[in-house]
Amino acid sequence: MILSLLFSLLVIYVMGYLFVSRFMVVPVLISSHPARDKQNESSWICICRNFHEAMFRLEKCIFKFCIALGAGISFSSILYTMLLFCAKTHVHWCLIIEILCTGILAWIHFRKPQTSDKSFMQLERTDFRWFDAVIPAIWLILFFYFIWIIFRLALIQPHGDVDAWATWNLHARFMSRIPSEWENLFLLKDFHLDYPLLLPGFIARLWLGSPQDGTWIPQGASLLFPVLSVLLLYSSLALVKNRLWASLASIMLLSTPYFMDRAPAQCADIFLSYLILASLVLLFMADTYRQHFLFLLGGWMAACAAWAKNEGMLFLVLTTLGVFFLVQENKRRGNKTEIMNWLAGTLPVGLVILYFKIRYAPSNPMVNQNPEILMQKFCSWERYSLVFRTVMSTFLEWGRGYIPLLILTMGMWGIDASRLRSRYYCLSAMTIGMMFIVYMIILIVSPFPLGWHIFTSWKRLVLQLWPATLWLIFLALKSDEK
Repeated sequence: MILSLLFSLLVIYVMGYLFVSRFMVVPVLISSHPARDKQNESSWICICRNFHEAMFRLEKCIFKFCIALGAGISFSSILYTMLLFCAKTHVHWCLIIEILCTGILAWIHFRKPQTSDKSFMQLERTDFRWFDAVIPAIWLILFFYFIWIIFRLALIQPHGDVDAWATWNLHARFMSRIPSEWENLFLLKDFHLDYPLLLPGFIARLWLGSPQDGTWIPQGASLLFPVLSVLLLYSSLALVKNRLWASLASIMLLSTPYFMDRAPAQCADIFLSYLILASLVLLFMADTYRQHFLFLLGGWMAACAAWAKNEGMLFLVLTTLGVFFLVQENKRRGNKTEIMNWLAGTLPVGLVILYFKIRYAPSNPMVNQNPEILMQKFCSWERYSLVFRTVMSTFLEWGRGYIPLLILTMGMWGIDASRLRSRYYCLSAMTIGMMFIVYMIILIVSPFPLGWHIFTSWKRLVLQLWPATLWLIFLALKSDEK
């Protein structure tokens, strides 16, 4: 059964890799010096050139691995959930369908020539500075230390925190133990039954190929998603910016205490942060390098964010409205292809979400409030004051005072004006900003005791946007080569 589980994981990854690598290209190095000058290069310059080329290939592989594994996990989870919706007694077909999909993708991949990588270019460096090796080395040490720490924490908390065993893993057990009766889950009360099922579907899918629904599968998943978030943040910045900023951004994420605390919690917050980051990165790369298929991948990741947590629905709505607005504002050739690819990525998952919300999910307490009470909360200065104090406290104390430090760094180092002219960079920044504002409004009108709601949810909400915020800030900084 263990071999069956490992085989399932391999199929999930290969399926995602074939889907991503068939259409997605990433930058390749081109020399900043003519070929004839290479013969006159010193041995030191050759060593530096080989170092940068090797690192670039490694970062490209890491980036493809992160996107491919995330795409494969989300597809497998959605497929399992759709089988529960339509054919409860045939969920064991999930692996067979995944193998068929992998075979079809492999046939397409090897039958037709792949899109050339030459459409993406990045100048290589031919010099070498001490921090080109020291900073990435520090990041690598912290990365493995982070993995060791969250592994130890996962052993201490085998069932995760209260939200894990009372919500996410509970939903997964209903979906895996007796699939024909999984709808009995919705007979329970006060177990967040309106939460989407991307994470429970993935856990239930892995339990399908394991001897029993043991805790080690949710534990493994809880270790996987923070690792994917860190690797994606590093590799994406290394490809589109430089290795120094990529390493510093990853170090900040790794050393954020709350990120480390939530990593073994077996909840969907870090998975959601990964999906938000992946969607924004793919949107930016699609616009920068004119690769329209990346809009499909970005749309898929945004829709999966909506299927991961209710907060992800806000992200999906804002990004979709932003894409439509930019398409209407900019009439350049290819915009129709962009929006069609975006819709092709979002609609399949969106239909699954719509079916779940209409057919199964109970109404959310946030939308069932008395209008008069709602207006009283809007007009309560005490609630505004409490939320404002919470936001300012988070601003000053988040991580280790990272937000003021980042603002100071942006002021001292300067902003790359070309990023501010990028339409999808501006869309990403506005989306993250709007989500922060909507989160604060939700707290103000919360039907729950405000102090309790802030204490239990505000840091998680900030954590969901933290990797994407780091990516946007370091992407906007001026390059160290300039």
